[in-house]
Amino acid sequence: MDEIEGRTPPPRFPVVPGHQVVGRVEATGKSVSTLKVGHRVGIAWIYAACGKCKFCLSGNENLCPHFRATGRDVNGGYAQYMTVAEDFAFSIPDIFSDSEAAPLLCAGAIGYRSLRLTGLKDGQNLGLTGFGASGHLVLKMVRHRYPNTQVFVFA
Repeated sequence: MDEIEGRTPPPRFPVVPGHQVVGRVEATGKSVSTLKVGHRVGIAWIYAACGKCKFCLSGNENLCPHFRATGRDVNGGYAQYMTVAEDFAFSIPDIFSDSEAAPLLCAGAIGYRSLRLTGLKDGQNLGLTGFGASGHLVLKMVRHRYPNTQVFVFA
């Protein structure tokens, strides 16, 4: 919707789509310290941000003037291979299948961030407007992290 309504630039073609990527590290650069070949990782929709601007420093990397989106600005998950900075590759435990892990890299991240920003405490009420993938995952998180919280959904 953001692209259709003009809030973000259109894709820079040619680009291979796919923004919820789960795969294994095939090679690393010299400065990589935490990831090893064979390590299972996920790459979310935020492919890159500067890490230094006021937006990055406040946890709003999606507003960074140097923001780049996986599958829109750079080749995404449907490519045979892709590269990504170590800071934007997240370890994925083998307990999760690819299809279980992938949604956490977009809808899950959005839902978790939204939930965290509420400052919700167990026992407080939570209202959700709309009910897409992020809302569904928020409900699952609330059920486990805040068992005494009632959730009201307005869809």
